[in-house]
Amino acid sequence: MRVVEKRGSAINFAFFIGAANPREMVIGTIDRPATPDELKKMEAIVEQAMREGAIGMSSALIYPPGRFASTEELIALARHCGSYWTHLRSESAGEMEAFDEAFRIAREAHVSLNTFHIKAGGPMRGHMPEIIAKIEAEQKKGLDAQSNIYPYTATATDLTSVVPAWALEGGYLPFVQRLKDAATRAKIAQQLRIGDASGILIRQIPSPTLKRYETKRLSVIAAAMHTDPAEAALRLFEGSVSSPIGIYFGLLESDMQYALKQPWVSVGSDSGAVVGVFKQAGAHPRAYGTFPRIAGHYVRDVHLFTLEEAVRKMTSQAAARAGFKDRGVLKFGNKADVIVFDPNKIADTSTYEDPHHYAVGISNVIVNGTPVLRDDRMTGALPGRVLRRQ
Repeated sequence: MRVVEKRGSAINFAFFIGAANPREMVIGTIDRPATPDELKKMEAIVEQAMREGAIGMSSALIYPPGRFASTEELIALARHCGSYWTHLRSESAGEMEAFDEAFRIAREAHVSLNTFHIKAGGPMRGHMPEIIAKIEAEQKKGLDAQSNIYPYTATATDLTSVVPAWALEGGYLPFVQRLKDAATRAKIAQQLRIGDASGILIRQIPSPTLKRYETKRLSVIAAAMHTDPAEAALRLFEGSVSSPIGIYFGLLESDMQYALKQPWVSVGSDSGAVVGVFKQAGAHPRAYGTFPRIAGHYVRDVHLFTLEEAVRKMTSQAAARAGFKDRGVLKFGNKADVIVFDPNKIADTSTYEDPHHYAVGISNVIVNGTPVLRDDRMTGALPGRVLRRQ
């Protein structure tokens, strides 16, 4: 928070305390339960973050060391945070069980629940109505549960997401070291969750010697290496200082639209800003086009909902969920965060193969009453603030 405040920003920022942060600070990256004393230290870290203004606690349970946390550990930490925001432990075969875990954490910690970018992958493809019904059944029981989504049918995350959890204990470099043992390498290769390699586009490889494989499908990379996709992935890991990033195709448009229509599902990009060195590599089009795609394609072209409903999903719903009572709605006395766009022209222009393009149709952006984009040009102003829990 202090770094952002010192450097200044054109936009506002709010922060979570990640559940994996206190675990790594106290235990490290090993896969074992916390001792009672360690758990107390972790709880104290969460309490400190909340005192300093964090808006809640988040977890990402498919990534190490977050995936090493037990349900009981997450319940203990969540009791100190007021709201729990989670990337579920599974968005595929084990998704229903992952939701059950999230419901239990929220109920026993007595906090609200928010699940990040709801989706139905793998064997859950086509089952979004069942997922929605499961969440709404908990809502009817009194659980304060909502979700968000991005309007694309391909996901993006570390390539290590296909690696078995045991192989990642200790972090990325110990994982790469394990690949030098032939028996361990064969076991990891056998357990990689790759599926159709043509459905994985490698968007970023942190290696100067492997850059030629960026923005290519894993199946194409394997053919170029004259090997199978599993071995190709292991070679990408070996040559990289950190995990390559992949874009994974395989979600259904019908599932995505069904979730997006739900009034309690808001819109989120699930992406950071793409600047500097990251702009030299691939990206996901959601980094540039999430909100314009909603206001353009899904309102104007698909007629999925009204423009007013789209704006609510992108502004006041998110602000209310984060607890900001003076933002997200244009009214006297509220903070002046305003976007001016042409509903007939707004559109996303990035693609998976050519992602680095700004959206069109947005002419002006005002942050805390100060223009940061005026008549299509950045002003250089830095009126953004760190928004702390109210």
